[in-house]
Amino acid sequence: MEDKFLIGKPFTLACIEIMNFKNINGMVGIQAGDLILKKASGFFKGCITDEDRLYRMTGVTFMIVFDENSDVETSLKKIMELEKKQVDFVYSKDPENSVQEEQTVCYKLAIGISKFPDDAKDFTTIIRHVDIALAHAQNQTENKVITYNEELEKEQQKQAEADRLITESLEKDWFYLMYQPQFTLEEKKLRGFETLIRCKKPDGSIVSPAFFIPAAEKSNLILKIDDYVLKRAINESKKMLEKTQELCTISVNISAKNISSEGFAEKVIDLIEKANFQPECLEIEITEYSFVESLEVTVENINKLRAHGVQIALDDFGTGYTSIAQVMNLPVNLLKIDKSLIDEIESSQKKRNLVNSIISMGHIMNCEVISEGVENEQQLDILRTYDCDFIQGYVWSKPIEYNAALELSHDKAK
Repeated sequence: MEDKFLIGKPFTLACIEIMNFKNINGMVGIQAGDLILKKASGFFKGCITDEDRLYRMTGVTFMIVFDENSDVETSLKKIMELEKKQVDFVYSKDPENSVQEEQTVCYKLAIGISKFPDDAKDFTTIIRHVDIALAHAQNQTENKVITYNEELEKEQQKQAEADRLITESLEKDWFYLMYQPQFTLEEKKLRGFETLIRCKKPDGSIVSPAFFIPAAEKSNLILKIDDYVLKRAINESKKMLEKTQELCTISVNISAKNISSEGFAEKVIDLIEKANFQPECLEIEITEYSFVESLEVTVENINKLRAHGVQIALDDFGTGYTSIAQVMNLPVNLLKIDKSLIDEIESSQKKRNLVNSIISMGHIMNCEVISEGVENEQQLDILRTYDCDFIQGYVWSKPIEYNAALELSHDKAK
């Protein structure tokens, strides 16, 4: 392929990856994999002109070198149409068995694009640029055709920096937990704490979660962060529970990737049992996006945790993806109203109406409701009027360190 790059004529390079090929192989077996790739290759070939060149680079990655006169946009739109097609083929699970089976698969594609000589003037650089664009395309839920630009490279560098920080922080114990108190609205009685991960480097500098959490969510490092927070929260909060006869809820945020993965519930239950922790005191916070990732697996995990006594909170409610009909059937204990809906509630009738509706709906679902980010007494008064159950926010307490949380929980026991 490299000789095409040495001619000196302008061209566009597109890299196509079949992202779900591993799942397809698991469904139909490795023997049928080549048939699936051949069908994809034939489809791609039919979307380009005779002047363009199609290459298979790895098992699931193809490259197209588009001629300078080709309509690249139209060709790639046609290629992405493969995602909307159900592809049927006939295969034999056992090569020695003549019995054939029919199967239907759906492809999931991502495409990265780079242009010569606009983006790069040598083979190595244009390949690197197209890889950068492809990596960004793979992280998109929509618009999975990405053209390289310098901002993408800066984002990749920032991602790599965040990945190094997370890995080093986990290895060297730079992470720690802060505890955001939650109170009953009527009596200002401690309900429990939401755990918040923080990072302090050896020089004493604090790294904002806004830097490393979004980066972690783009990789599997978020799973390691979730595991770290779960273990540390359970181990630290055991001392809180020893001093009080009442339940003290410890809330842990769990990523959509984790709650929607096979075996997550079993992992949490095993952790609880090994720590001899009261499951009723653990609350798993998830977002509405968790149900978009994999509804069936997510609900299965939640039901297993609920059956074991673990509580489930739906975080950032009112800002996500689920419809009212879906929410009414979700197996959750608590709805958390996002801070963005509480901000300016004292001056916005629309926000007041919306918050009132969410609280009412939560109670209809037999859920309790907590408002996040409450900052002043006026907001408290409005939430009391609407019968909100709990609040958290600076009006009564900022996030506090572990020793202060331990003391506060002990005060609750007196």
